Amino acid sequence: MAFDTWVWDSVRQAYYWTKATVYVATGVHFTTAGLKADLCHEIGHLYGIDDQYTVGGCASSPNSIMQGAHLDGQGRVDCQTYCPPPNYTPICIYAPTSWDTGRVNTYWGQGEAKNLSAVPNGSQVIITWDDYSWAENAYQLYFYKWNGSSWQYLTMVAVSSNTGSHDTVINRTISYVWTGSGPGNYYVVVKPYFIKYGQYGTSQVKTFTLSQKQRWGWGVRDCRDPSGFFDFP
Repeated sequence: MAFDTWVWDSVRQAYYWTKATVYVATGVHFTTAGLKADLCHEIGHLYGIDDQYTVGGCASSPNSIMQGAHLDGQGRVDCQTYCPPPNYTPICIYAPTSWDTGRVNTYWGQGEAKNLSAVPNGSQVIITWDDYSWAENAYQLYFYKWNGSSWQYLTMVAVSSNTGSHDTVINRTISYVWTGSGPGNYYVVVKPYFIKYGQYGTSQVKTFTLSQKQRWGWGVRDCRDPSGFFDFP
């Protein structure tokens, strides 16, 4: 079991990770290699990656130190294991794998709006992204429009997330619907804002074009239009 301690610095207006403690159950027996693997597993939690195992079974993926413990013939924890296809034979893991380091890099180094998309719907656009950012945060969306000679700033919209926790990697899809300022070419800048740190993450940009009309769905289809959709100015 792992616990960490954070302290608020009122001068720098930020939280700092000051201490981490890993507890090993006294009633559990380990081999030397198994103890090291278990410590790596718990330290993984401190760095923000979550458990990957299935209780009561051996998961087929991923190859991660965050899998469940394996017991040897004497009932001692001797490693973490996963059971990949096609044979699903348990494979021991003793240290962080490339999957683990990649997950940590995403967690700490790329806390941003991933897989950003902008899907126009007439006079509106649906902005969607995956939330990989850490701890309490809010996203800020900056909208710009091409006026024929330059990009004109329009507005900023704050979309609050605040669903992060230090023990799990957040990967949550967020959507926001925005109504444009008439037809034309636009782009949006999506920035994660880390409230506790007062800092911005890496910005993502997506362009889109809005038309003058919007498509509306009707519950009862009109006999003049078998598709059930109409265009309205």
